[in-house]
Amino acid sequence: MNLKYPKLTALQFYEYINIRDIKGLSSLKTEDHLLIGRKRDCCEDVIKWMIGVLQ
Repeated sequence: MNLKYPKLTALQFYEYINIRDIKGLSSLKTEDHLLIGRKRDCCEDVIKWMIGVLQ
């Protein structure tokens, strides 16, 4: 994650989603990340979430 340029991190996030790059998404997460899904549920693991999205 690029703390100096947060806009770059956001752009990388969207790019990884668009190209379905799970490893890239994992590289952006912090140890204390929290991902909120469409149903307002919490997903503790980005990889599990992305696998669900891709299926």
